[in-house]
Amino acid sequence: MANDQHVEKLCEGIRNWNEWREQNPEIKPDLSGLDLTQRKIRDAISTNSHGAYYQVVEIKLSDTNLKNAVLKSVFFESSDLRGADLSGAQAQDCRFESCLLGEPESAIDERMREVNNLTRTDETFYRSRACTMNQTRIFGASFNKSSLCYVDLTTVFVDEKTSLEQVGVINTKISRSVIEQLRDYGGLTIGRLRRMIHVDDVADLRRSFSGFWNQLHFVALVVFFAPYLWFIANQWLLARVGDETPDKDASSPILINLIRFIVSGGDTWREWSPSFIPILLFVVALVFNVLRACLLAKTLDVEHYRSVHGHYPDFTLTGKWFILHQGYKWLGAIALLVLVVHTFLFLLKRVPLA
Repeated sequence: MANDQHVEKLCEGIRNWNEWREQNPEIKPDLSGLDLTQRKIRDAISTNSHGAYYQVVEIKLSDTNLKNAVLKSVFFESSDLRGADLSGAQAQDCRFESCLLGEPESAIDERMREVNNLTRTDETFYRSRACTMNQTRIFGASFNKSSLCYVDLTTVFVDEKTSLEQVGVINTKISRSVIEQLRDYGGLTIGRLRRMIHVDDVADLRRSFSGFWNQLHFVALVVFFAPYLWFIANQWLLARVGDETPDKDASSPILINLIRFIVSGGDTWREWSPSFIPILLFVVALVFNVLRACLLAKTLDVEHYRSVHGHYPDFTLTGKWFILHQGYKWLGAIALLVLVVHTFLFLLKRVPLA
């Protein structure tokens, strides 16, 4: 919910609001969930009306919390929204004319010419000054001569009327699905598209789990589970051909035997000699292969969708899929390291020369 004091200050008009922002730079206004189309607020900050729009000129909304705010049909002109959080905001049919949602493109270009390449400090600064647009609705919104440098547009909601003509897009992130929903790339030229960072999570997923890799992952899953399935089959066979009423002191359930086999790491399972290393390796390998199986199944689902509908679904490696993908990569690195160590120890084993 919006801070009542901040809302009251906004209702005093743009001039008083901007002066208050300049005098209190440490304050980050909270206007979350606020409806800027309310008559009281509209009359306070609007200079004039442009048909269905009402114009807001040179307002300082930098570093302002505008989560879930309603900005429908607002015409922002020469306004500063750097560092503002528009996550979940409704900005349908808004117009952003000569606004800053990121650092000016000219300033970044000048800095790049000065140091030949942006430093890590520069990158951090420009990202921190970018407006946050996570699941922001910008249906029919128009960004004209505005800066979107370093803004993340991978999760915004757009339509064919969303326009990005003449905008600053240095290192602006945009996803394949967002581009596909724009008409003629939203007015972006090929040159400006090349200055953006393109995110295609479907391609990333298919790159690791499709085609040849699909078969390789399947074989790896079979190889991992085969010893345990074989052990269970062997134990089941012994149970079937053995005595119908075996001696309890000289036998144990298949489940207990499987646990012994896992914690002992091999053939010594009858002696019940659990070891920390085999248990740790099994847990890591099991989690890794479960994650691998989930991602493999998702890839098959994406490709099936493509074969049925003729295009890939809107899929992003966010939320649970981000966790699964990151876990798979980290555990994969650990599994590779274990494999290298085991191979090295194997090569160090001594064998008789005769």
